Amino acid sequence: SSIGHEVVVPTAHPAHMVGNTSFWRGMGLKGGNPLKAVLRRFRQAKRYRRFDAFRSRLPLAPQLSSKEAINAALARFDVILTGSDQTFNTKFMPKYDSYFFQGFHHGGPRKVSYASCFGTREQKPEIITRAAPDLKNFDALAVRNEVSRQIIADLIGIESTVVVDPTLLHDFNELKSDGEGAAASGRYIMVYALDTANFPIAER
Repeated sequence: SSIGHEVVVPTAHPAHMVGNTSFWRGMGLKGGNPLKAVLRRFRQAKRYRRFDAFRSRLPLAPQLSSKEAINAALARFDVILTGSDQTFNTKFMPKYDSYFFQGFHHGGPRKVSYASCFGTREQKPEIITRAAPDLKNFDALAVRNEVSRQIIADLIGIESTVVVDPTLLHDFNELKSDGEGAAASGRYIMVYALDTANFPIAER
């Protein structure tokens, strides 16, 4: 809004994403040390609360709680934006869902992707082939890594633009009133790692 745009965030989401909101999901209880897994998750509770506090600052639109509701409100918008993060990852989908590929609306606002990502080169072929026609209908495609750029090029023959993840574009100064998050002094490198398998590489 500070640069002249009115932005709203729908509360709609694909059905397959509901399970990912559970505090207990992915805890690792089936591993070799369930007690350690439980303690680690409770240490993460503070991070969960901070994320909820951040989400409360977003211009959420509860009335846009489904694809049908978004369709009914299309005349309000000039652009519908998908992104960022792994919004294009078909490995999360038990079956094709057109939500993040914007296949559920036609002939209205421009369809734009910013810093969307497939997450990994390995995708479900039976699902990603269904996504191809919807990807072709985007007016602008920007992704956050080379893997995603290559997948789109191979799939639909369109060259997308690789852009920086938006988490690295904003300084979040408005969230630092409590003194936390101040920049470290001295020389350092920040590493953005998706999972613990990358930590040893980052430490080297």
